[in-house]
Amino acid sequence: MKRFILLVLFSLPLMATAQEAISIFGYFESQFMGAKISDEFVQLQSNKLRLDLEGQIGESVKFGANFNYITYHGKTEWPVLDLLPEAAQSEAVLLEFFGIEMNPYVLPFVNRQYLDNAYIKLAFTGMDITVGKQQLSFGSGYAWNPTDIFNTKDLMDPAYEQPGHNGIRLDWPLSNLATFTAVYSPQDNWTSSTKMLQLKATLGRFDCTIIGAETMWQPHDYTQITLDLLAPGFVQIQDECRMIGFNMAGELFGLGVWGEFAMHYMDNSDDYEDLLIGMDYTFENGSYVIAEYFRSGIGIADKEDYSLNDWMRFLAAEQKTLARDQIYAMALFSVTDFMRLGLSAIAVLSDGSAALLPTMNWTLLENVEITAYGNIYLGEDDALYHSGMGNGGLVRARVYF
Repeated sequence: MKRFILLVLFSLPLMATAQEAISIFGYFESQFMGAKISDEFVQLQSNKLRLDLEGQIGESVKFGANFNYITYHGKTEWPVLDLLPEAAQSEAVLLEFFGIEMNPYVLPFVNRQYLDNAYIKLAFTGMDITVGKQQLSFGSGYAWNPTDIFNTKDLMDPAYEQPGHNGIRLDWPLSNLATFTAVYSPQDNWTSSTKMLQLKATLGRFDCTIIGAETMWQPHDYTQITLDLLAPGFVQIQDECRMIGFNMAGELFGLGVWGEFAMHYMDNSDDYEDLLIGMDYTFENGSYVIAEYFRSGIGIADKEDYSLNDWMRFLAAEQKTLARDQIYAMALFSVTDFMRLGLSAIAVLSDGSAALLPTMNWTLLENVEITAYGNIYLGEDDALYHSGMGNGGLVRARVYF
């Protein structure tokens, strides 16, 4: 893999000379994160190089790809159980071999090098077809997207780039105001593969979308460990999900408004519905506010009922939330032309906890950006956002090229 990276880097000038249609760009990002966990301040530093290639091959074919190379330094194994309430910790299953105890409840940060996106887009008369690993992101929400079956956002940084997903996508404009989209993401067989159909239309000042999808929800049972002694893991569950959803976005009385609703029909567990409502507003001085309410049918209403599986699936992004009712709010203020300060808050109505995230974004130079935010958890020990989750912060420096 290292040879491949070097080959790509040394080939860039030749590629640019040989084919002017190919654009080469990207960024380098260095990030420092720290948090207080179990009376100890732990820290992790990462370096990320993203290399993007994009080009137009003839009139009908577009090519795009990006490669990510990430290294981690510092605390590269975070003890997940230390973040959880005692009730959830008591459900954990620890392994012991020849007197040596093994803890599988660890969040590892391993150096990675991978092709995040690589696709071709074919433009035919009346429709486009995109094939390969690509961005598949749906829904109108900022912090949550109930109708997005491909991604789960990090609430600490909802706007951060999302990973690519392998699939075949068809976009067919039915008129100037309506588009039909179909996505197929193949897995082992037809049943486990993801299928999605979407019809998007403009009605007055609103964009409205109807979505139907079928996918395989594959969470883990974190109370059962596989019997593979060389690589012990958790038992994976297969549960087919059929989703019907609707979302809209537009303007009403000068406010930006949007909403999403998704009904999930499950094969092996209870059916549930998700609802999201949001609004935003930009003031004349450039200040910006946004608020969203999210009610999750799979979320838990009473914090006393949070189980180990609920916590682990939330932390592993196998489900969008842990609690049932939540509000996300953010306010951004321009201090100068190059610096913005903000404050985000996540309030869990169903368990009384909250998280505060003061933020700063500074354009230091034309292609240099510095972002920083803190995370402060306010809640009882058994609530979603309790101090044991690790109060701390993050500083990120990014250079575009």
